[in-house]
Amino acid sequence: MISIVGCGWLGQHLAKRLLRQEDLVLGSTTRKEQLGLLNSLGVKSSVLTVSESGDVSVDSDDIFLSPTLIITLPFRRWFKDPMVYFKQIKALVEYYSDLNTSKKWIIFTSSTSIYSMTNKIVKEDDAINLVSDRQHVLYDVEQYLLSLPNVDATVLRCAGLYGYDRRIAHFLSGKVVSGRDACVNLIHIDDVVGIVDLVLNQCIKNHIINCVTNHHPTKEELYSFHSKKDGLNAPVFQDDGSQAKYKIVSNDRLVNELQYSFQYTNLFSDYA
Repeated sequence: MISIVGCGWLGQHLAKRLLRQEDLVLGSTTRKEQLGLLNSLGVKSSVLTVSESGDVSVDSDDIFLSPTLIITLPFRRWFKDPMVYFKQIKALVEYYSDLNTSKKWIIFTSSTSIYSMTNKIVKEDDAINLVSDRQHVLYDVEQYLLSLPNVDATVLRCAGLYGYDRRIAHFLSGKVVSGRDACVNLIHIDDVVGIVDLVLNQCIKNHIINCVTNHHPTKEELYSFHSKKDGLNAPVFQDDGSQAKYKIVSNDRLVNELQYSFQYTNLFSDYA
């Protein structure tokens, strides 16, 4: 039995994979109108919300009875106070711990946006220069989860997600953007699902793992290419002539230590 808190785009793709493997999957959504879709997939679903002050409301506690809880809740950019996100994750974990007294494992989808623009390769064990409020909160959430007593945790730092209906061409088409020479960090949704499957099957606990394709073209190269291929307007790049700020997120741990084999390795290739 595996529970997914946050069955949005990522959570639904993940649920489909687990269900094909005949796992019992419980999932949550914040919208009642999504229950029909989740139930049709085979997910035992419930409505779950967490207020900005950290109050948990759920119509069934069953989702918190799984030995494995996958949290895919996104960091909302419209939060006036970024610390709301920390309060929400903490409230979920406390609710889970109160209801489930057995051995617990939390898999949390974090973000590579936790890394600063260092103009170099960044790895999981690097010290991070936390500049923005968003970085501080993501870091605090990760450290909170990894320090929990009697709870195992795995942190997946995901790069930008693409695939299926989320096409690269649509990300910046027709927009005015900067950083034409900045390197891009992306990953196909199928590879994120594959990585979670690897983590589950190999019981990879108490690790931080970068989830990113080892292909980092520049913004101008990538988005101009896909815009042209899909018949859309290319982005308009406006730069002041200074060096672009970027980071190249390493997937060495994933590929070399954990032996994950990517399905999508070239961001210029056609993809599902």
